[in-house]
Amino acid sequence: MHSCPLDVLERSDVSEALVRCVESGKVRVAAYSGEGDALLWAIRSGAFGSVQCSVSVVDQGPLESAVADACSRKIGVLAKRPLGNAPWRFDARPPEPDVAEAWHRFKALRLDPAGLDWPTLFARFAAFRARRLGDLDGHKKFRAPGRNGGGRRGRIARLILGRLTMLRLCREGARWPGRI
Repeated sequence: MHSCPLDVLERSDVSEALVRCVESGKVRVAAYSGEGDALLWAIRSGAFGSVQCSVSVVDQGPLESAVADACSRKIGVLAKRPLGNAPWRFDARPPEPDVAEAWHRFKALRLDPAGLDWPTLFARFAAFRARRLGDLDGHKKFRAPGRNGGGRRGRIARLILGRLTMLRLCREGARWPGRI
């Protein structure tokens, strides 16, 4: 299910239908893609074996809540938009609202990439900080694993991870929710 509103998720017939599909073998895993309260409800409902949410340097809000909750319940997490709309590409605020929000967050963080290029830093952050099972990087063309900024190759120092997390907390608090 993608971006299903909370009031629809809360209807028992929806989750019961998903459970029946899984039990009958029509669907291997029921999954939910979304953000905020609806995502938390999906994780806590017991009806979903996997969730997808925004996880990137500019989308850290879900890490302490939804991703942590999903991991503790052994629910698979797919990190959506790990490159965070690649905000480094723009010198000025882009016109698309979701990309503009990523750009604003990126500028607010005033990051030092610590010798890494931006795609590598963002991909490694998502790979190592989120402890996720997979990611969707937003490319329009398929690329083999490891070719989308090096997320699966190389390491990112704990110091960089800690610094990126602390920058968000100090400069913006936990106000940055994931973006649909």
